[in-house]
Amino acid sequence: MTNYVIDWEKYETAFEDEKVVLMLKKLTREAFLLIIPDLEKVNEAKENKSNHTKSFKAGLEMQGTSKKILEHHMIWKEGFTINGKMPTVEDLCEYSMFSTLIIDIMGELIRMSTMSGAEIKN
Repeated sequence: MTNYVIDWEKYETAFEDEKVVLMLKKLTREAFLLIIPDLEKVNEAKENKSNHTKSFKAGLEMQGTSKKILEHHMIWKEGFTINGKMPTVEDLCEYSMFSTLIIDIMGELIRMSTMSGAEIKN
């Protein structure tokens, strides 16, 4: 019998060549429902590559929605500081300069929260 553990998992990434260590928790159904409309907008903007403004706007909207999700699914452990302090979710989601980091984190949360074909068969 399989025992699914839904708990905090360590995730290491980099931002501007600096190591960042986070603890992430799998997304809930509610969190997925929050982010899906933004993912659809981002995918639509990617398909229409000639409209960079639309793509940028979609990314910023997703960054705002991510704040609601990351408050419950991310803990900052190690990495850069902002004004000498550990970044908060609000810091990361409010400033567009961190958009690539937010996209990275959200991508990992979605990946770790979705069962692969192999996991579904087991």
